[in-house]
Amino acid sequence: MIRLSQWDANSPPASFCDVTVSGGLAIDCGVHEYDLAEWLFGSPATAVRAWNLTLVEKSLAAVGDVDNLCAILEFDNSRAAFVDLSRNSRYGDDVRTEILGSDGAIYVDLLPTGRTRLATKDGMVEVDGSQVADATAAGVENQLNAFAAEVSSRGSTDLPDGYSSARATQIGHAVNLAAKTADRIEV
Repeated sequence: MIRLSQWDANSPPASFCDVTVSGGLAIDCGVHEYDLAEWLFGSPATAVRAWNLTLVEKSLAAVGDVDNLCAILEFDNSRAAFVDLSRNSRYGDDVRTEILGSDGAIYVDLLPTGRTRLATKDGMVEVDGSQVADATAAGVENQLNAFAAEVSSRGSTDLPDGYSSARATQIGHAVNLAAKTADRIEV
């Protein structure tokens, strides 16, 4: 079981949140979490369920968007990813990944500083060397390094491709539909 959260401090302007411009919250923010869930599980999601939550930013309703959303991505073998998205945490951009396995859990946090913690029956410890002051900058740097390695190795490394991006967007559209219809949508 995986839980993925992406909570932005404040909503962008309604003109950006327009579902015809950015795809709305389910796509604008959600694609990163859907892509990560499929990558962590090593397989595609099979179906989604989703719920839009009460609007705080009333201006978003006029452009077809919401500022809070919960989704469940179903995977084979009784695995699931729970995704919660918000445009209004107010205290900062808070991104978290939690992975529950058979012998414990892994927690990756963005705030107050980037860090990874490992929880087992023996307790919880911070992974040595995992703390960074600015996790977003460190992530971008790692992405650039991976891109440079891919280019210099002429494609010999195993990196995501355009299919992963298109797939995450496809899931985002299914999440939007599931939230509007209250149906389980296969992807």
